[in-house]
Amino acid sequence: MGRTASKKVTTANVLPKERAPFVCTSAKECFEHFEPIARRAAPEDPEPCRLDVEIVRVNVNRGVEAIRPHLATVRQKLPQHDTAELLELHELALALLFAAGKVVRTSTAIGIDEHLTSLWPMREAGIKQLEVFSILGFIPKEIPTAIRRGKGSLDAARDAQAIVGVFHDHKAAFDGKHPFTPEQLRKLGEDGDWLVAALKPANAKGAPVERDPAAVLRDQLFALVSARHDALREAGVVVFGLKNLDDHIPPLGARQATPRTKRPATPPPAPEGAAPDK
Repeated sequence: MGRTASKKVTTANVLPKERAPFVCTSAKECFEHFEPIARRAAPEDPEPCRLDVEIVRVNVNRGVEAIRPHLATVRQKLPQHDTAELLELHELALALLFAAGKVVRTSTAIGIDEHLTSLWPMREAGIKQLEVFSILGFIPKEIPTAIRRGKGSLDAARDAQAIVGVFHDHKAAFDGKHPFTPEQLRKLGEDGDWLVAALKPANAKGAPVERDPAAVLRDQLFALVSARHDALREAGVVVFGLKNLDDHIPPLGARQATPRTKRPATPPPAPEGAAPDK
């Protein structure tokens, strides 16, 4: 009787053993764990993270907890997915949060935000007032139309300069007919002047700027979060379906909509002669 041939076992027919995910509640320790991983995996010059990292953390955590009870299904239908990497998104988001806290914003960036915050509402009010003056025939309608045309922060700064210029040129006709104080118009002009000097046109070529290493690392961590979150949403499609995906695993930057308060229904009129409710 011949010997029974044993079945040859190769790596091709054996699934890799699931590794245990990294688990930690310390943002600093999470950062130290994922820093070298992000530096190896992410681009050296990643796209800047423009999302609120706290919102990212909340959405990541919500998605991880939604998929956790369905890991067996994910392993079966998506064997190429490393489920440990999906579960580690909790800790990776903490690392991103810690990294974002190490980024120091420059005084110029802070100044731009402050001047834009001051400028935007006054720009809109100024244009609307000029539109009223054009309807009344004080100025040609083309003036406010031309100022409103365009978009972006630099365009808004130039709009502010133009608005103040129109009010100056037509001072005699406008005096006593608008709500703006000289101080408000002066401030609008100053905000516009400062921003025009600080903001560079998108197509302007300037000297290369050295990126803050802390910001680069934050962006590398965000790139890692984004890649793993994409994989998490792929798993979510398998488990929940595409239609219900966002309800269980929301996009990284999704903000929860504020539920509308329902108005109480108006009770129907009581039948004639009926006694009112006490």
